[in-house]
Amino acid sequence: MCLIVVKPIGKTFPHKKQMKQWFNWFPDGVGISFQDKGRVRTVKGAMTIPAMHKLESSVEKYLHRDGKRIEDTIAIIQFRAAITGSVCQKYCHPFPITKNQEALNGLNVVSDKALAHNGIIWEYNGYYSVREDVYAQNYYAPGSHQRQKGFDINDAQEFIVDYLVDMGESIWNKGVQNIIEAHTESKFAVLSGNQLALIGSFIEDGGYLYSNAGYKPAPPIKSITCYRKLPLPITELGGKPISQDSKVVTNLNRSLVQCEPCGEWVYSYELKEHEGNRLCPSCYALIGLAGA
Repeated sequence: MCLIVVKPIGKTFPHKKQMKQWFNWFPDGVGISFQDKGRVRTVKGAMTIPAMHKLESSVEKYLHRDGKRIEDTIAIIQFRAAITGSVCQKYCHPFPITKNQEALNGLNVVSDKALAHNGIIWEYNGYYSVREDVYAQNYYAPGSHQRQKGFDINDAQEFIVDYLVDMGESIWNKGVQNIIEAHTESKFAVLSGNQLALIGSFIEDGGYLYSNAGYKPAPPIKSITCYRKLPLPITELGGKPISQDSKVVTNLNRSLVQCEPCGEWVYSYELKEHEGNRLCPSCYALIGLAGA
């Protein structure tokens, strides 16, 4: 589960308080891609809140040296919660769209296009499970990029190398974007020096674009009234018998938990698990349909 935040032209970076809140929910690294002299510069690898604020400040200072402001460029910010691939700087998003592994792992890279990804690309589901600390299954990627059991991979990097690079400029075609969305069941933000493509449904709020509802503060926990039948024999404290048909009201404080793929807040009793990941009922059903 990750959160992609797209900052359009005319907007500054989100407020530091919001950035801190998002990092606390998605704590496995932050990266930023922004338009720079007709290309895209990607800086990433912030693994703490102070490092994230320093990264943000460095982008603003870099643009200021060229006589520009952060408002003059489109930027993509990604907050990572690791599902595939270990927690490390090189697996922070965004990634340049290239087959060069050194550039894919780089922390300060200039490229023609960059991509941030939210979700799990199911074709690469033979992944290293960070949360369970176990390896899932034997995995072989298409083409020449074969991966053996236990190989630490990142699904977005693999998808870039195996598919997106060879698509070239066709990635800007809406029909191609629809195919990517349907094939991966994921969301992507693709940025070039003069274009932005959003693949999948993004939420516009306050001028920014978000890949899921994980940017919203958690709703307040409510006290739920639960009606349940009691078995016989049972009595109240005063000794008065209660029949089996009686209903007893109990106030239960239910905790709220975020679904890892989509970021929606659900009550803990609704939560389901798959491969060590916490899923809402909708995402759980989607995984079942995908045959995962």
